Amino acid sequence: MDELGSEDSFWNALSLPFSTQIDTLVVDCPELAWLRTLQLSEQLPALSKLLKKSEYTLKVARLFSPLLLDLTARWLEEQEEDEAKFIVFGLLVPAHEELYPVFARFLTRPSLKDGPLAFITGENVHTIPLRTLHVLLLAYNRLISAIPHIYKEFGWSIVHLQRLLKPPHPDPGVRLLAIRCAAYHVGMNEAARIQWEQKHVGLPADVDALIETESGEALSVWVLPLLEHKRVIDERHRLKEAFKLCRGDAVIDAIALSRSIIPLGGFLLFKPNNLPLSKPFVVTETTAGPLHHILDSLQRRQPVMVSGSSSSGKSALIEYLADCLHPTGSSSIITIHLADTSLDARSLFGSYISSSTKPGTFEWKDGAIVQAMRTGAFLVLDNIDKASGEVLGMLWPLVESLSMAKAIGTHASLQVFNRGTVIAKEGFALFATRSMAGNSQTLAHVPGFLGSHKWRKVSLPEPTISDVSAILRIKYLEVNEKLGRAMVDVWSQLRNLDLRSDGQAFRPIELRDLLKWCQRVKLLVSSGGEPSSSLMDTDETHLTLSSIITNPLTREAVFLDALSIFFGSCNLENEKSRARLVAGCETLAKHLAIGSDRLQWLVDKRVPEIEIRKDAHGYISGVVISNTYLSAANLRSSAQVNPPRLRPFALHRPSLNILASLAVCVQNNEPVLLIGETGTGKTTAVSHLASILSKPLVSLNLSHQTESSDLLGGYKPLDPRTPAQDLYSKFTALFSKTFSRDKNVKYEEAIRVAVSGAKWKRAVALWREA
Repeated sequence: MDELGSEDSFWNALSLPFSTQIDTLVVDCPELAWLRTLQLSEQLPALSKLLKKSEYTLKVARLFSPLLLDLTARWLEEQEEDEAKFIVFGLLVPAHEELYPVFARFLTRPSLKDGPLAFITGENVHTIPLRTLHVLLLAYNRLISAIPHIYKEFGWSIVHLQRLLKPPHPDPGVRLLAIRCAAYHVGMNEAARIQWEQKHVGLPADVDALIETESGEALSVWVLPLLEHKRVIDERHRLKEAFKLCRGDAVIDAIALSRSIIPLGGFLLFKPNNLPLSKPFVVTETTAGPLHHILDSLQRRQPVMVSGSSSSGKSALIEYLADCLHPTGSSSIITIHLADTSLDARSLFGSYISSSTKPGTFEWKDGAIVQAMRTGAFLVLDNIDKASGEVLGMLWPLVESLSMAKAIGTHASLQVFNRGTVIAKEGFALFATRSMAGNSQTLAHVPGFLGSHKWRKVSLPEPTISDVSAILRIKYLEVNEKLGRAMVDVWSQLRNLDLRSDGQAFRPIELRDLLKWCQRVKLLVSSGGEPSSSLMDTDETHLTLSSIITNPLTREAVFLDALSIFFGSCNLENEKSRARLVAGCETLAKHLAIGSDRLQWLVDKRVPEIEIRKDAHGYISGVVISNTYLSAANLRSSAQVNPPRLRPFALHRPSLNILASLAVCVQNNEPVLLIGETGTGKTTAVSHLASILSKPLVSLNLSHQTESSDLLGGYKPLDPRTPAQDLYSKFTALFSKTFSRDKNVKYEEAIRVAVSGAKWKRAVALWREA
């Protein structure tokens, strides 16, 4: 598939010149002049009702095709005229694939539980009006031709079609349409279908199989496939022409849309339970284009590969889409990290594990990919270009099932060993990510891994400085615009240090580092570290951090946070890494107006202060480490008379620096990686902080032999001697308190022999005697 990135294909459905289209419709249909007197919130429902009327269906659909999803979604709130709605869906869905989610929801109505032809019985088959049969069978044929799996998915029985053939219906058009629809049900090939048609209808030269369409035109069923093919192509061309009008600013208010429709990236998307977003996401000028192309691919049910530099927002964009589109929000994402070389390809599909309900047996457990398909979740394959050939080969059939040649509404499918074919649930989408260097030449590099040509490729450029400023302004409201711009300026200059590092293997400074810095500054500002008035009264021409943050102590705290975030991983034993650290400190000090002597003291001589606070009963209530406050767990109870005592811990400068860094990370819920030689106090520092706060500490020693079950849990073989020995000890203690041991020596000896000899039935029988 081609790489997507052309801005010429951008459109916005809400930019449709609505008033102009209304005028065009009124000129063509003067009796609809009353539409001009309505407000927008009234015009959309009116158009939705006109769409159901056969004389206006095509006119409304062609003029307002970018809004068809909204017009049809309004039908789900109505409980009448299901027959007319089905006929219109049959006319529109083959040319408008985006309507399928609404149509699929429409087919779940009780009135359509047994299919659109369920009203046909052996008694009334000859009394049903001929035009009713014509338009319904025509819609049925159009839909089953475009969506061959529809009868299976929604349980449409072939019996209703057979009632039109046995006994044969007198109208040849009805019989011919019924045969062609029934052929899809039984999977009949063309040769067998032609023989069936000749038997029940006759030859095309001898029989005129005519039907009446919804618009009243006569149509020959013999040439229906050709006419339908041409009609669909023409409608899709008209759709492209309509979207050319959707450029520029939005003129339609999103509030006027149906409750189940959300506007996103220029598209109108269907979400039945339109819940509020759980995470904010800022759509900038840089992400607008990729977002538009990803949504276009999702509407076509195609696999999407998002390429971009690290921290460009690939995962955040996918999470935002899940939050917007999926019924359960962003929690419905399953991510598989394919860069893991120890990944077992077969385990992604499933494996046999020990049964939790039937001991001694094994049961099948679905893998991550199959679970995502069965639950209709978003499946994200992270770093797909680093996956092994075996994994890519196993993924090939799944990606192939979502190719462009599939029918409308086709779900992803996968053959799993001897478990049959798994069909993905509605809502499933397949994503892949690829991390690349930030320059444009690398982004344009075509991936060469197995099956890469099957993916719809979207490039996500790095956010520009204006984009980053917009993200900070919206994401962190406490960080005002001036402060955000100043922080972005500092971050940009620090990133330039990496460009001058001659390709050394430093951890690059990324956007997530800036966001982390902003989060910490946000806490400093909100906790009273800097009055809000001093943050606002600043000259635009001298926009620096020192001119915005006037408190020297707050500036030093901002400096220390930046030093920890941007240069915390620097290796001081490496000369170039040390030079990079010095240059970064000088840049930060310049922007924060910190003198050279004070800078040297902050970096080399500063000793963080620690204060352990206690309540009136002597219990630790919290700890303050270098202006960072952490509250302790409340362990007071009547059973405790004295507070717990802390183990000895040397509070020298290195250990206090570690505690201060840990405290800030804990306060901001940041993951921490402590690096150092064995015995330098990494684990001890964490243990001491946990002891001060009375928080439980779980320590795991990881190695190459560590399995996922060690972290997440799992079933392991259990030696029955261990629980039996515990039970024997408890029984003996209880027995000695209840009965005389001198009089029951033989009994106790019999139990001891049975337990030690693993004769469990004998031991249980003796225990029951007591």
